[in-house]
Amino acid sequence: MPKVESRASRTPPAAWDDARRSELVNQIVVGKLSIPAACQRYALAPGMLVEWLRSFRRATVLAFDSRLQQRLIDQGASASDFAGAEFSGALSELSMGDLVQLIDLAGKSARISVTHDGAESRLWCTAGSIIDAESGRLTGEAAVYRILGLEHGRVFAELRATERERSVHASTQGLLLEAARRNDESARLREKLGDERRQYVLGPRGLAAADTSSEAHAATLRLFEHGCSLRDALAQSELGDFETLSALCRLVEEELLLDAGLPALVSEEPAAGRALVPWRPEPPTRLRSALRDVGNRVLLPAASWLGARLAARDGDVQYTK
Repeated sequence: MPKVESRASRTPPAAWDDARRSELVNQIVVGKLSIPAACQRYALAPGMLVEWLRSFRRATVLAFDSRLQQRLIDQGASASDFAGAEFSGALSELSMGDLVQLIDLAGKSARISVTHDGAESRLWCTAGSIIDAESGRLTGEAAVYRILGLEHGRVFAELRATERERSVHASTQGLLLEAARRNDESARLREKLGDERRQYVLGPRGLAAADTSSEAHAATLRLFEHGCSLRDALAQSELGDFETLSALCRLVEEELLLDAGLPALVSEEPAAGRALVPWRPEPPTRLRSALRDVGNRVLLPAASWLGARLAARDGDVQYTK
């Protein structure tokens, strides 16, 4: 029986020292022990054990990042390239609106990246104000409104000055109010148009019927010269999302665009006697090998090295049985 088991069985959780916690955390990290099993075996409160693991994760990430930065500096990078505070999280926990308001109130400069739907959007702030943005083919304020409307994805913010030409001049509060209005209107238009996968094709009058007095009208119509879905039209349009949706509704109402229905989909009915299980591609063999190497060479040694430092990072945690 491992030493930690015999010692822990006779001592209360509050008496655990650095070495015992390090050994227990290491067993969980390498997969020898699950969290529920550890709680039951050592009579530990789940919340307390999770705090140990959270502390270990933070320390491991910080240590790895520090070593990586030093390696890059040794290879010629400047230490100033890695200066500045950083934040990362899910948009479901902190919205883009909340984040840009915090940056505005603090008067900070920042570069914000948002990963969503397999794409990346970027937004730049100087002294708290939004000065530029990119999202797909959109730039400037049109990109800002799309980014502020995102509800899913992950955001990464670096609080540091960045040289960027200004293309957005409205105040943060003005942008937030306009983004909220556009989101409400866009939701109504999307509901009217239906499923984003729905295909549309040019009507009998074709491109000749385009309203040349309206660039948005003509540019949107050209997207459907060879057929296009609502989702693809939004991705390809260089207009704002709200402008594109408004133009689409008008084109459909005027029958310049015709509804071609949803694309052929695989039947949702599973074959008799067979469960319908979503397919997930396996990573390539070389990638799996690389991931294993990272775990063996970095994460596991870090687990042993940092485990003994857990108490210093969360000494204020109250341990309860």
